[in-house]
Amino acid sequence: MAWVVGIGIALFLLLAFPRQVLSLAAILVVAACAIGAYYWAADKYETAKRDKIIAGALYDLERCSQMHPIYIVFKNNTSDTITRLSFSLEGYREGYSDPVSDDYLSTDKIIKPQNVFGSCWRFDQPTYKAPINGPSLEWRVKITSVRWQ
Repeated sequence: MAWVVGIGIALFLLLAFPRQVLSLAAILVVAACAIGAYYWAADKYETAKRDKIIAGALYDLERCSQMHPIYIVFKNNTSDTITRLSFSLEGYREGYSDPVSDDYLSTDKIIKPQNVFGSCWRFDQPTYKAPINGPSLEWRVKITSVRWQ
């Protein structure tokens, strides 16, 4: 019922003061477009900055233990210091497009500009029921979010 009253008031104001109401509507549309453009540009900037971080993963028992066999390395190619990284680790069988293993992980290691950080990680197998042979999978890292200093 309240929306009927609201529409009635809006129509009354539009008919009684058309120039003022249309001017206010135009100002609100311009303000909404400016706010939307700001958030769109900020998102594009953040995505481009996040894409400058290089990440890679491989099964490496020479560097890592049997319990944590995946070596993941990050290179910070930005001019800002990374204070937290969230990422997904995915293992793919050759010839298949869906990961047989996927984990969402994060690290709070501080990575200065142009520095490299590597560490050993373990993987779970929540999406694939058969045993996973880690060395036979192609491992990929996808950065999901970054906190900057």
